This record gives sequence, C-alpha cells and structure tokens, in this order.
Amino acid sequence: MDHPGTADPVAAAAALGPLIAASAPGIEASRCFPPELAEALHRARLLRLLLPRSAGGEEVDPGTYLRAIIELAGHDASVAWNTYVANSATLIAAMLEPEAAAAIFADPRAVIAWGPPNGVVAAVVPGGYRVSGRFDFASGCRMASWMGVHCPVREADGSLRPNALGRPAIRTLLFPAGAARLIESWDAIGLRGTGSDSYAVEDLFVPERFSASREEPERRRERGPLYAFTHQGLYAVGASGVALGTAGAMLRAFMALAMGKTPRGQSLLAEDALVQAEVARATAQLGAARAWLLEMLGEMQAAARPEAPLPVEARARLRLGCAHAIQAAITVGDAAYRAAGIDAIRPGSPFERRFRDLHTLSQQIQARSAHFAAAGQVLLGSLTLAAPALRQATAQGAAEAGWPNREIQLVTGFGPGGGTDLVARAIAAHMEKTLGVSIVVRNTPGAGGTLGPTRIAQSKPDGYTFGLVGFSALVVAPLTMDLPYRPWESFDFLGVTSELRIGIPVGPSLPHVRTLAEFIAEGRKRPLAIASTNPGSAVSFFDLQRLAGLQMTYVQIPSIAEAGTQVAGGHIDSYTGTSEMIGLVKGGTVRMLASASIDRWPEFPEAPTLIEQGYETATRQLIIWAGPAGLPPGIRDRLEAALLAAARAPEVIARQEAASIAPRPLPRAEALAVMQAVRPGVEAALAAAGMVRKRG
Repeated sequence: MDHPGTADPVAAAAALGPLIAASAPGIEASRCFPPELAEALHRARLLRLLLPRSAGGEEVDPGTYLRAIIELAGHDASVAWNTYVANSATLIAAMLEPEAAAAIFADPRAVIAWGPPNGVVAAVVPGGYRVSGRFDFASGCRMASWMGVHCPVREADGSLRPNALGRPAIRTLLFPAGAARLIESWDAIGLRGTGSDSYAVEDLFVPERFSASREEPERRRERGPLYAFTHQGLYAVGASGVALGTAGAMLRAFMALAMGKTPRGQSLLAEDALVQAEVARATAQLGAARAWLLEMLGEMQAAARPEAPLPVEARARLRLGCAHAIQAAITVGDAAYRAAGIDAIRPGSPFERRFRDLHTLSQQIQARSAHFAAAGQVLLGSLTLAAPALRQATAQGAAEAGWPNREIQLVTGFGPGGGTDLVARAIAAHMEKTLGVSIVVRNTPGAGGTLGPTRIAQSKPDGYTFGLVGFSALVVAPLTMDLPYRPWESFDFLGVTSELRIGIPVGPSLPHVRTLAEFIAEGRKRPLAIASTNPGSAVSFFDLQRLAGLQMTYVQIPSIAEAGTQVAGGHIDSYTGTSEMIGLVKGGTVRMLASASIDRWPEFPEAPTLIEQGYETATRQLIIWAGPAGLPPGIRDRLEAALLAAARAPEVIARQEAASIAPRPLPRAEALAVMQAVRPGVEAALAAAGMVRKRG
C-alpha cells in the first residue's frame, strides 16, 4: 500500500490559496468546509502528510510538514488548523497493526477526528472495550470518516490499567464516525471554521485491534525517523505552523496597507521611521522563530534512531521551540493589528478574523506559558552547572531525598462539612499512610474561594504545603476580581481526584413545578432567584438563560448549605445543589429536577441531565490539587503519585460515592488538558450573562 509521495506539499498548499481565500468567508459563517475545498485537500493529499507510507500516506519530514501548515495558514487559519489536526490523528497508524491501519486508511478520503481526554473511563470487555460519554473539541469532525476517544480503561476487577509510570494508562479507541452522535457546540470567537463540535457515544463496543496507546512511542510499529517524534511533539509543530502562518499573513497585510495609507495630516505610513522599525523587528522576530524551529526539526530528524523515540532533552527543546514560535506569532500579530489602526477593526479586513483566530489559538494547550518552565527544568538538568548552582542542586537533591520528615499542610479554600472538605479529609487520611507523616487539613474559606489558593501560591515550594485549588479560583475569579496569584503560573498542578455533581432543585416557592420544562416555563414568566457560592458553579443556569430564555436573578451566598436552607424555606427558587442536597430531597423539603453535571446522580437516577433534556450545557466542578510553583520535581512526582493512589483507593472512592461525588482521578497532564478544554465554555457563559467584571 506504499505511496510514492507528493513531490512538494508546500507547493500543493500554495496552489490551493485562491480556492481557500474565496471559501474563507463561507467557512467562517457555516463552520465547515465547502465540498470542493474538502475534495481539493484530499486530492492534494495534504491530509496524509504524517500518515505512514505503508498505510498510503506521504510520511514527510517534520520541516516540510511545518512549512505546508504555515502556507495554508497564510490563506485561512481554520483550514490550516483542521489540516494539522487531521494529520496529527494519522500518527496513530504507526501504533496500529497493519490490518487495522488498512481498514481505516484504505479509503483515500479517510479522516480521523477526536477530542481530548475528559475523565470518561472505558471498560475492558472480552475482545475489546465498551465506552459511553460525551467528548468535546473534535476539530474537523464534520469531515471525519472515523472518530476516536482517549480514555483510561477499567479492568474487569475494577482497577484502572496502569502505564509504565504506574499512572492510569490512556488508550485511544477508534470507530466509524457513524457510531458517534455529533453535538453542535462550537461557538468560539475565532477558528470558527474548524467546527470543533462535541460528540457522544453510548455503550459503544470497540474491538481491541482498533485501539492503541500514544504514551509508549518506543512500541511504535513504524520505525521511520518521523515516528521517533512523540505525538504531542508533532501536535505542537502543527499548532506552531498555524500561528506562524496567520501572523505572517497579518504582517504582510500591514506592509501592503502601509504602502498605500496616508494618515490625516501625515506622510505615507511606509515612510514613517517608527513604522519601518516596527516592521523590521516583527519580520526578524517571526523569521527567527520559524528558522529556529525548522533548524531543530532538521537536526532531530537526522539524529532519530529506529530503535528509540527522541530523548527527553530533545522533546523539551522541541516543546520550547514550538512555544516560542507561538508566542512570537502572537506578539507579531498583535503588533500588526495595532499598527493597522481603524483598518483592523472592520469585518472582512485582512486583520479582524486573523486576530480572532490567533487569539483563539493562544488559549489552546500548545500555547501555554508553562511549557517554558517545563523545558527549562529539563534543559538545566542536562547542563554542566557552575559551582554555586551545583551546590544548590545538591542541596535540593538532599531535600528531595529526605522529604517528607515533618507534618504536611493540606489547604482547602472551603469550609468544613461540605463535599470538598469530605474529599480533602479522605485523601489526607490515605496519603498519611503512603507518605508516613501527618497531613493536617486547613480550612481557609473566604474571598469567593480564593483565600485557600492564595495561601498555597504564597507558601514555600518545599512540598510541605499543597491542597485544593477550585476550578472557580482558576477560571472564574480572574474574570471577576483582582487576585494575588496568577491562575496558571502560580501553581504546580498535581492532578484531579474527583468532581462535585451539581443538581437543580426547587422548594416551596415553586410548589407546582415538578419538571425542568415547568421550571423553565415559570422562569419565562418571571425572574427566578438562583443562588450559588460562586458564578462558576452556576454556569448551567447562565446557559439556560441563553438556550431556553430563562429569566433569573443571581444571588451569591457564602455557604452552599445556607443556599439549600434558603431554597427549602421558600426564600430562593433554586440553587446549585451538591451533596448536601441529598438529605433535603430525601426529606421531602426540595425536589430534584435535573442533573447539571455530565452524568445523572446515582441517588436520583430518574432526574435526567440537562444534556439529555436537550440543553447542551453541563457544569464541571473538578476538584483540582496543586502545590506552589517551583516544587522540586522529585517531590512533585511523589505528591502526585500519593494523591492519585489515594484517589484510586476503594475506601476513598466509597466515601465519595456515598456523598454523590464522582471519582475522576487524572494525573496532572490530563487534568490540565481537561481544565483547558472546559475553560472556554465557562468564560463564554459568564461573559454572556454579564458576570465578567469590566476592567479599566
């Protein structure tokens, strides 16, 4: 099935420029590619650049791939994005048996689409796996012939299958696209043409042969140098190409504008010395970032060995090169947008949509500033250090070796008695046995749940202080208040252990309401009083304003227990009920109408989710764990291992399930992916509801 390869993918991408440019407005409006463009991409084989030749692909070198993505992005970022995502998905063929790869890619128009892991767990069954759940951000799903999910897998004995590091292994399961139900959910400010919608599967069986792991590159079937690169590394290369191409198009558009624009009362813009200097700096910045990335890709391709994946240092350098390229592109794009003045803000200008696309890309996980710190840790660990630094490193190593030797503080920003406190104390009790020291839970409620995270962020990074950093403290609080910490830079994240379920209850103020439909009907007649401890836990209520025309008055209450009491007393119409609601419902003082979470409550299986009732919204209340930024890597890894061991312990799971708290153990990398995937929807819901504080 080997294919001889396209002579010049970059030239093929350039040849599609006029068609892409003509299609771009329609792509933006419809959030999908027109058939003639999709067919042209297939004919040019631009969706098979990373597919092994043995499976009918091009198997180009990473540098050529990067240049092709840059070329496409110069014409339209959404086209480049979906091309890079489709190519990234083909890398899974290098891990599959030849027969399985052939079954998927024998069709020359085969495309795989998938979303990131989100905590859904697949079950091991005879011959394969069964999985049910919803997944988001499936770029290119409307063109897909096959789809996939990335899940931990639960063995028949109830344990999660571990990977080589002892963490839950993430397995990729592939299936024909017709087995998934697409959910139109993509409504972002930029990259709208990617159609990155959601999808769901229900009790889907996936045969073992259509599954693989992306976590073990050393077990790849294909031994060509391209496949020595990790999947995540090549993902970052593709995202970098989209950023570089988009920013380059903005810079070229400004240069063309400057050649013909004369600001009122001034000379030609291109003759302004300040403009000339800005253009020169931007050209150098973008060109240097691109050249450095291409240089390292060439070096790594030449050094790649068939028997092993790229070493860790090379992976860190590649991640650094990609993060640098994306940040440089954002800087250059912003400069071009500002310099264009009023010409940049008009719809349909060469700047407006590209600016939105570039800043949507900036929120994707490949663009995180944390990549610089991670790469720096690896690079410094591989260098010969000067004597002072060497002494410091030796001292740090001794501290890691002796840790822990005293009491550890577990900080939670919530009061005693609630669901998060229950989780904190159950986790602490198990971690004490693992680490051999006392772990004291310090409840630090206040300031909308941000006092606890503030205490963690400001503590010494020695492993003796860690705790719960609520999702609201990371995503909601920055939109509504000034903070003494930086949400994504002030912490070393350790993982997720659980998720609070959210319910929609009513009490005596709505005596005749028995269903969600009746609740919404009442809310269309008059504003309903809705309470929660912070706006982030009320996302589904805010979404119902938009999706169902619900009228509401939002009331922020210090304690969720107090909110339940207010609803039970008829003073408030509803609230974001968590585990404390169970007793109220069973006591008959309130009624449960729906689950606002991604699944039903085990205690109230008769109450369907909002999604099941036709409203594409769910409130995610992940219980996130972190220490202060700068934890020694050895201590951080031991904390994470002890935390996840506690989260998977049967007695901890039982205590959580008894309080209707969903166990969802995720190591830090997967936890970050889920948080970043959920984050845009939360921010959009709060902005639409007017909950975002205006700055300046």
